[in-house]
Amino acid sequence: MHERPFSAYNFPFHKASKLVNYLRAEQDKGEGTSMKPWLFVICLIFSAHAALAADCNANGPGDSEMSCPPGSKIDKNGSGNLTLYLKDGSYTVVMNGPGNLHLRGISDYSHVTGEKNGDGVVFWCPVDDKAGLPPSIKKDGNGGTQKGC
Repeated sequence: MHERPFSAYNFPFHKASKLVNYLRAEQDKGEGTSMKPWLFVICLIFSAHAALAADCNANGPGDSEMSCPPGSKIDKNGSGNLTLYLKDGSYTVVMNGPGNLHLRGISDYSHVTGEKNGDGVVFWCPVDDKAGLPPSIKKDGNGGTQKGC
């Protein structure tokens, strides 16, 4: 399996729930301070994560790599190749212009939907050797959707 490049999308936001549980336990003991300031910070973190999940863009020529959290809308515009590292979850992909899109990181791509306009191929690369399920990409132009990297 390929390592994912570091980005803000890989930050472990799920650990915030552990912080909430810890603060509640401390407050129940009577040793902790008020949770209100901490809850504000945690809500702010989750709001920032939701904003990050809203859109991932790759534009222009050249080769690039990126990872986006589940629930993201991914836009690939212009020429060039994009390698996109995914986690389990749903994604919407819009590919405009020539160039290829390589989807990596999961085995079941059935929750990846979208459209491809223009030339280029959407490659989906299952993590293991199982058959895997392909993404559902509507095609307009040359190219298509193909298993393999």
